[in-house]
Amino acid sequence: MNWYKKANKDPMEEFSYGDDIRNLWNNLLFMEQDRVNIHFNNENNDGYDIKTKELKFKCNDNEYRVTARICWAGGDWESPICYFMCQFEDRMYFDRDKGWGKWKSYCKTVIIPEKNNINLIKGKKGGLVAKDGSDGAHTKDINEKALWDEMVEMAEKRINEYTSEYLDYDGDARHNNTGCCRNLTDLMTSKRKK
Repeated sequence: MNWYKKANKDPMEEFSYGDDIRNLWNNLLFMEQDRVNIHFNNENNDGYDIKTKELKFKCNDNEYRVTARICWAGGDWESPICYFMCQFEDRMYFDRDKGWGKWKSYCKTVIIPEKNNINLIKGKKGGLVAKDGSDGAHTKDINEKALWDEMVEMAEKRINEYTSEYLDYDGDARHNNTGCCRNLTDLMTSKRKK
């Protein structure tokens, strides 16, 4: 299909990549679930709040921050599980200009908090799974501030691991090792051979 012709043919028709981007994030979510052995259904999946958090982590005098969207997902029979869609951003300090550059996208990741995700339980096959919804989801007991704090703690560790691997492998860090990817489409490329 020639997207350009299609978009020009009917300007009233919505021309959006929304579903494609959502599918790429879902792919990253499923890969992260496998990577950390935490599994829950993606049937009811909703995000609603976006915050930017400064990180203490620095590398080569660059500053880092994470912009994250809190999301809840689970099947009709499952209690809701919290996860975060995260984009790390960095900015460089330029000595000659005696100032900071602009924030730019560095990499993306999905973070699934473990300690404060009260609806996660030990699964029969190991790992963590969503608690059965009939057991009573204790949504009133969920401490969102604690979830955000845990996300920042995990983000600090994850960006440190990603940056270390990125520098060690001359720019080729992979999701399976660090949980991060430069672009959402990187997950479709072939794996690096060690």
